[in-house]
Amino acid sequence: MKALAIIIVIFLVFGGIIAISGLIAAKEPNAAAILEKLVPFQGLIGIALFVLGIVYFFTVGPKQLGYMIKQNGFVGMIHVALIVIPILMGFLYGMLLVASMIPGRTLSENKAVALAEKLGMYTMLLGMIAPGTAAAYILQVTGILGKAMSL
Repeated sequence: MKALAIIIVIFLVFGGIIAISGLIAAKEPNAAAILEKLVPFQGLIGIALFVLGIVYFFTVGPKQLGYMIKQNGFVGMIHVALIVIPILMGFLYGMLLVASMIPGRTLSENKAVALAEKLGMYTMLLGMIAPGTAAAYILQVTGILGKAMSL
């Protein structure tokens, strides 16, 4: 379970960096060309995050999540975030890649592109939350969070 969570943490960091790359590259005059090169990586990371979030949910299980929340609410919510954030990021990132794989410019691809444009601000928000979730998990696993909460 820890190995899977660590893999999710790594993907969350990369996904967060890609999500906020729009803010970083906005100062460049050729930002559109740079961001266009990141779309395949964004889609692959998104699909991986989606799958990892679902696998982590079934690995931990709702009963164990409830137990974690009951024992220590903050630590339990970190594990809930390790499920919810990857699934949401995976859906938002992977949607364009899956839509682009549909042959021809279909109605569903147009709808997916329009939906992705509407949800773009949420992608950046999730991109900012993802590294925070990763950091919280790392602090919890190393025991630093437990020491800080006992003060």
